[in-house]
Amino acid sequence: MEKVTLKVLTELDFNINSIDTQPFPISEKLTRCIMSSLRRMAKINTSIEEGLSKCNNMEIIFKNSEYDIKKEGHSTMSIFFERNSDGLWRYSTIDELRYFGDWLETALTFEFSKHDFLATNCMFGTYSKNDYPLYKLWEKNFVYNLNEDVFDIITMEC
Repeated sequence: MEKVTLKVLTELDFNINSIDTQPFPISEKLTRCIMSSLRRMAKINTSIEEGLSKCNNMEIIFKNSEYDIKKEGHSTMSIFFERNSDGLWRYSTIDELRYFGDWLETALTFEFSKHDFLATNCMFGTYSKNDYPLYKLWEKNFVYNLNEDVFDIITMEC
């Protein structure tokens, strides 16, 4: 599995140097942790290899197999990347998904556009622009969870 992962990441030119995080508060530490987790554990949709040259959007999903609707636990995280015309990948959206009753719903979303950084708390219907402290808190917790191997199912799709 690892050889396929490295091959795919290489073909996509998806590496620490090809991911632009500016002007947003995304740390290099987060990007390094994501790359490390992908190399170790990612299961890649086999159709990715067929369309690598056309892949300009990518989703990486982080799940914990022990997450339970009733007991809860670590939320599923979905991170979307887009490749711009300059060839660099950029964070597009980060979603935290939780069960509300029997439905998997988006609990928190960070959107990164060319001009704005938006955070939406879907549980409470709140929306904030440039809420960097909230993002930094989320990122710190997510990086900690990645380092602790909380997410034992990581998938990547184009």
